[in-house]
Amino acid sequence: MTAVVTAISLARTTGVGAEPVPDQTYPSQASAGCAGLSFGPNEWAAQTFTAGVSGNLNRVVLPLGGSLYFPVGSNAPAGILPAQAVVSINRVNANGEPDIGTVLTSTSQTLSNATGDGPSTAFSFSQPVAVVVGTAYAIVVTVTSDSGITWRGDGAGLTGGCQGTYTGGSGFRKVSVPGGTAPAAGGDFFFQTFVDSALPIPPVPPVPAPELRATVVVKPTTGTVLVRRRGTTRFVRLTAGISVRSGSELDTTKGTVRLLSATTREGITQFADFAGGRFVVTQSGDGIVDLRLSGGDFEASCPPARARALSAAQKKSSAPVRKLWGNGKGRFRTTGRYASAAVRGTVWLTADLCDSTVVTVRRGRVMVIDIPKRHRVIVTSGHSYTAVKP
Repeated sequence: MTAVVTAISLARTTGVGAEPVPDQTYPSQASAGCAGLSFGPNEWAAQTFTAGVSGNLNRVVLPLGGSLYFPVGSNAPAGILPAQAVVSINRVNANGEPDIGTVLTSTSQTLSNATGDGPSTAFSFSQPVAVVVGTAYAIVVTVTSDSGITWRGDGAGLTGGCQGTYTGGSGFRKVSVPGGTAPAAGGDFFFQTFVDSALPIPPVPPVPAPELRATVVVKPTTGTVLVRRRGTTRFVRLTAGISVRSGSELDTTKGTVRLLSATTREGITQFADFAGGRFVVTQSGDGIVDLRLSGGDFEASCPPARARALSAAQKKSSAPVRKLWGNGKGRFRTTGRYASAAVRGTVWLTADLCDSTVVTVRRGRVMVIDIPKRHRVIVTSGHSYTAVKP
C-alpha cells in the first residue's frame, strides 16, 4: 500500500511534460565482460519485469546488437551483420510468462553495433503503455531480418561467468514447442525502463459480475478474439474483459478467450479457456454453460456426391469442418452436431466432421453424450469418441 501512495504522490508533483524517469534498471551497475544470448529470424527473447511506479512507459534501453560474422578464407577482421529488431511491451500470463499474443505497444529499429561493453540502444514507443505499480509486464524482442541479434545478460543459461539476479522477473526465450516459452535457465537480460509518471493513467471501468442464465464475462488471453453480441449481426474485436448476454457468439479461430460464469452457489464463479473455433454461449438454470459450435461451411466441405463416394475409413480421416478446444474445469459443455462433451477438469477438443462429431481428450476426462444414440460414455486422457450421423 505504501508503494501505491508514493507513486500517486510522484505523479502529482512531477510537472506535465517532464522527462521520463528511470524505473526498473538491471543491472544496477556496469557489467563489463558479460556476453548474452543470440537468436535468429522468427525467434524471440523476453524479459519480464515488475513496474515500480505507475505512469506511462514510453522508452526502454536494451543492450542489443547485430551478430558477429567472420569472413571465410581471408584474414579480414570480423564484422557486424545489421539486424532488424522489433521490441514490444506485452502482458504476462498467470504463470508469469510473457504473453506473446498480447502486444500493448511496439517499435522497431535496425541494429548495426555489436553488443560488447559499449552503449545500449534506446527504443521509444510512439504509443506509451499505461503501467501500474506492482504489475508484471514483458519486454519482447523479435528478429525480423535474415541476420541474428544478441541481447546481453547474465545467468548460466545466457552467458558464462557472469551471474546476477533480477528479482522482479525472469528471462525467457522461444523453444521448439510451437507457441511455447521456457525460462532462460534462471538468467536475466539487461534492460532499463522509463516511465512518465506525470501523465494520468486512464481509469479502467469495472466489469460486471456474471449473472446465472443471463450473462457471462469474456476476456481475450492470446491472439485475436471476436465477439458478436446477442441481438447484433456484426463481429467486433474483443480487447478487454466484458460482460455479454447469453446467446452471444465468439470467434476464437485466431486466439484464446477466458470465459467466466456464475454458478448455482451464490458468489461462486467458474472459468475455462476456449480456442480454435466459433461458438454460441448459453447457460441453463442448473449452471451448465453450453458452447455450441458454430460457423463452418458444410455445404462446401461436404458435397453430397463426394460424401457418397467416400468409404467409412475416408470419412473418419477427413478434416474437421469446425472445431473448438477447451481447457478448464467446472460445469462447461461443448456441443457439436452429433455429440456433446461435459468437462470434468480437462483439456479436450470437439470437432464436427461431415458425418460425425469427434471428442478427443488430452488431459482429464469428459462425459460424452452421443446424441443420435442417446448414449453416454466417459472418455479419458489420450482417447477419443466418435458419434456418427444416423
